[in-house]
Amino acid sequence: TGVRKFWGTQATQDLGQDDELLKLMYKAGCRVVLYGLESINPEVLSGVNKRFNKVEDFKVNIRNTQRHGIAVIGSFVFGFDSDDPDAFDATVRFIKKSRLAAQNLNLLCPFPGTRIFNKFLQSGRLRYVNFPEDWERYTLKDAVINPKKGSALELYIRRRDAEYALNNIPMLAQRTF
Repeated sequence: TGVRKFWGTQATQDLGQDDELLKLMYKAGCRVVLYGLESINPEVLSGVNKRFNKVEDFKVNIRNTQRHGIAVIGSFVFGFDSDDPDAFDATVRFIKKSRLAAQNLNLLCPFPGTRIFNKFLQSGRLRYVNFPEDWERYTLKDAVINPKKGSALELYIRRRDAEYALNNIPMLAQRTF
């Protein structure tokens, strides 16, 4: 019968609209896809030029992907200027309702050489700029910026607490079965 290989990929969430492709992907061994959703806040998506990510399509496209036997991982970023204090709680609720198999909860991490890095550098909101020593902070999990709303410590704690809320055994079981 040959060798059976299983694999995963990254894609934009609108893949969930293509039943024919999802069927072929499953048949070819795809069992997981990571969607870079970025945020459930339309203002954030617009601000980072992700206008093709439509929040109103997220749930339908996730469900349709899952319906084809492919697990979905959602990737999110927090710390944008238009993020409100409820961003983490709202995202946790979204993840639970969507029954995502897993999630990446990342903090905004402007890398040197990008426009957003220069914007944060010019505004004095980067916390670590001594390179190469500070590279170890640029992990997507450390707060390397001073957010417009709240503090870097609050941002770090909220991300950590959201991970704990989503990655405990009862919650993982509820989302998996």
